[in-house]
Parts: sequence; C-alpha cells; structure tokens
Amino acid sequence: MPIEWNDSYDVGDIQLNHQHRRLFALVNRVLSASDGAELRDCVAQLFDSIDEHFDYEEGLMRRAGFPDYEEHVQAHQLLKARLHALSDGDAYSDGYKSQFEALVTDWAVSHIPHEDARGWRTT
Repeated sequence: MPIEWNDSYDVGDIQLNHQHRRLFALVNRVLSASDGAELRDCVAQLFDSIDEHFDYEEGLMRRAGFPDYEEHVQAHQLLKARLHALSDGDAYSDGYKSQFEALVTDWAVSHIPHEDARGWRTT
C-alpha cells in the first residue's frame, strides 16, 4: 500500500516539504518493485536521498536553533540504523516489504508531522 502525502505532513518549509514528498515517491517505488534488481536500485536511491535530506534538514535545524536538536538527530540516526538493518535482511522474503512499509509509514505519520513540524512551527 503506497504512503500518500497529506497536509498534516507540511512542516512549514517549502524545501523540506519537497524533499519529504520525494522520499515518499522513492518509498513507494520500493514498495512496488517487482524484481530484485529494481528493489536494490530503489533502496539505494532511497538511502542516498535520506542521507542528503537528513544532512540538509539538520543543517537548517542547527542554524535555526531548532528545539531538541540533539534528540532529533538521534531519531534520524535511529531511522537510518533501522533501515540499514532491514536492508541487511533478505529483501526477497515474504516479510521484507511489510516490515519496510511499517517502518517508513511510522516515519511518515509519526516523525514528520509530530517531530519535524513541531520544531519548525516553534522556531
């Protein structure tokens, strides 16, 4: 099931919203991948984009005096560690896509609207 952008994910920054939407599109490509080569390519693109996005977002946070900056960075590191641990598993197993979907859906519906938006709306 694809994850869809909705207005509750708007963090109040056009560039961050654009990056989040791009990550959603990459996640959906992973979830719809039909063969191993496509899956590996999509996951690699997603990981690269997540690294770029987190670097960008954390730079903005630092400069803006984002509340709870260190905790937010730790949440990013935890998400990346969970994604990497999942990617080290068998991408062809029946449970891979459902585990991946649960992880990224949690990030989309929890981290973005509650953690990202909370901080930007108070800076």
